[in-house]
Amino acid sequence: MKVIETVEKYVNIGDKIVVAVSGGKDSMSLLFALIQLNKKIKFDLSCITINHCIRGEIGRSDAEFVFNYCQNKGVCCKIVEVDVPKLAKSQKKTIEECARDARYKIFSDNVDKDSKLFIAHHASDQAETILMHILRGSGLDGAVGMQNRDNIVRPYLNVTKNEIEEFVKNNNIPFVEDYTNDDTNYTRNYIRKEIVPRLKQIYPNFETNILNFASICKEYVDIINKSIKSEWFSAKNEQICVFNDAFLQNNLISAKVIKKAYNMCGEYSDLESKHIQLIIDLLKYGKSGSAINITHGIIVEKRNEGLYFYKNTQKKLSNMEFELGEVIINNQCIKTTLVSSNEVHFGDGNLYVDYDKIPRHAIWRTRKDGDYFEKLGSLGKKKLNDYYTDKKITLKQRDIQILLAIGSEVLIVLPIDISNNVKVDAYTENIAKIELVEKKK
Repeated sequence: MKVIETVEKYVNIGDKIVVAVSGGKDSMSLLFALIQLNKKIKFDLSCITINHCIRGEIGRSDAEFVFNYCQNKGVCCKIVEVDVPKLAKSQKKTIEECARDARYKIFSDNVDKDSKLFIAHHASDQAETILMHILRGSGLDGAVGMQNRDNIVRPYLNVTKNEIEEFVKNNNIPFVEDYTNDDTNYTRNYIRKEIVPRLKQIYPNFETNILNFASICKEYVDIINKSIKSEWFSAKNEQICVFNDAFLQNNLISAKVIKKAYNMCGEYSDLESKHIQLIIDLLKYGKSGSAINITHGIIVEKRNEGLYFYKNTQKKLSNMEFELGEVIINNQCIKTTLVSSNEVHFGDGNLYVDYDKIPRHAIWRTRKDGDYFEKLGSLGKKKLNDYYTDKKITLKQRDIQILLAIGSEVLIVLPIDISNNVKVDAYTENIAKIELVEKKK
């Protein structure tokens, strides 16, 4: 029986195995296979199931289904709940992205490093993942697809969806259906339901061919990996330094070096070619001390000896709309009042702007990728990070600096500068005074 035999290859006597189970066919079949194997190969088996709070009571019911099945089979099961819609809203991520990040954080927090975490991703999942990576602009690593890494084991990567369904049917394995799997508003579902079937009409061997392609890409990646030297990297104080020597190689090796540093920061999500190009541009053209935020909260900073990679640990501020009166953000109180021209005293530590030039829905926030600023008295706009570098503002301060912005255009860097586009001039009718005041007790 292929499913059992395939899973058995990844199991050893005395292993500590945690299986991630959603209640669907794939993960329930994996749980069933491990239970059967545990009868002849003695190992420690437990289960973790996650309620993402996306489907209300149905999601809770599915988690209880898994828990009850495990209890009936004598398998210890832990239910973890995470409010993904709430997280997605606060972090400004898609539901898909936030759910994935939340899952792997839960796995990291709840599965010991000396345990194997079994996940039921199969060959069809792998083909979809590779296709998505390629369409997003991934490099060779993305084309390789999902791999077993650290303590994560995916024994089904060479098992087809049809083989799993046959295994479920032949063994009367119970399961639940997740209706969100049919919602094509989710990117993966759209790929699975709309794109892949059409590709199979033209190329019936689509999945086999794309998996073969991934295998070839992995051979190239393995060769490149052997060219990477450990002395190119230094890890200290949760920062990964990649020395300049690492980038004297060809583009493929440079890209792999960047991906390795990214992984060393504890981030394994796909790093797209656009992110790699941003980092290369920082290395080539950025000033020492300049930095960029790339995906998943990783900061890359250029220094004399090379590039530094580290996680952004600063807490993001809540966005607040610009309005007259007082708003409190990051424990600072911003007071905006209309004043007469006689009350304007430039250089007194406050900022004065033309109130009518502030667009509706401008917001107080912290920086984000793509921000630009046309400083008062300048001849044009420049990237906000370049402005920060010129002003010698530290990275720590940049992450908590309060800005007034509309889209990517920064209007005010509080309490330092204003933009040419909101300056007071001879035609100004309403002047707004913006000041930082002590927060009321």
